[in-house]
Amino acid sequence: MTTDKKTLPTCPLCEQGVLDEHESSKLAEYKGVKRTVPLYFSCCSVCGTEQANARHLRANKRAMQAFKKEVDGLLTGAQIRQIRESFELTQADAAQVFGGGPVAFSKYESEDVAQSEGMDKLLRVAQAVPAAFTWLKQHAGFAADQAELSKESVVLPLAAVGVKQCAQRQKFADFQLQTPMREQLVISTAYFTGAAQSQWVH
Repeated sequence: MTTDKKTLPTCPLCEQGVLDEHESSKLAEYKGVKRTVPLYFSCCSVCGTEQANARHLRANKRAMQAFKKEVDGLLTGAQIRQIRESFELTQADAAQVFGGGPVAFSKYESEDVAQSEGMDKLLRVAQAVPAAFTWLKQHAGFAADQAELSKESVVLPLAAVGVKQCAQRQKFADFQLQTPMREQLVISTAYFTGAAQSQWVH
């Protein structure tokens, strides 16, 4: 957060000094976890008072939001942006594919709001299982790459969605991507310890 010294604002308290930008840190605590987070503010060159405007407050809130996301085990804004860009999607396109609203990904990535646990898991699954992203993308009305529609074996990383059991073996996945009215993706039949479970996405 830098400011051109030629345009430094005048202190509204003493009306003599100018407000210099400062970045410090503070010890924050959330759910018993303590961590140092950035703290943005300005300081008057004459009276020495520390002040925070709307821009500072927004930056401080985003820093705290990022800290809370990490403690809650959610993807950070930077990680969400990385996932979105790996899919070659704009923020608007990502909202169309994954949901959340027209400006959802702008808010997620800037740390203005935290994504829901469901959205977080959906992004992780789409990143870990290319076939799942292909289905979501086509279901949202985007043209699918024919290479993505070819039959392939998919090992579902269940740890990414909070399932602790490990798949021991995986059957060949059969994909049926038809017209928008009849889209269906059969992901696979995965065999788990003690029981077999079919995984379907409709």
